[in-house]
Amino acid sequence: MTLGQHIRRGRMRCGWTAREFARRLGIHYVYLSRVETDVQATSRAMLARIAALLAEHGEPLPVNADTLLEQSRGLKRTAAVG
Repeated sequence: MTLGQHIRRGRMRCGWTAREFARRLGIHYVYLSRVETDVQATSRAMLARIAALLAEHGEPLPVNADTLLEQSRGLKRTAAVG
């Protein structure tokens, strides 16, 4: 699974819509949607906020979330070059 897929799965298991989860994070739901669909990479700071909110509600991200973040950034760079 990609980082975005893990985030979406956690959000849905918490019972939140994208708009509700984005509101709780203080971000626009379109940005969240782009992160969840792996169209846009997120920052480490935002990943930490997402992970904390999901963990607080019993849906922690996988321990390799940092690795997944780096992979998603690499995919964005490759897509931009190719």
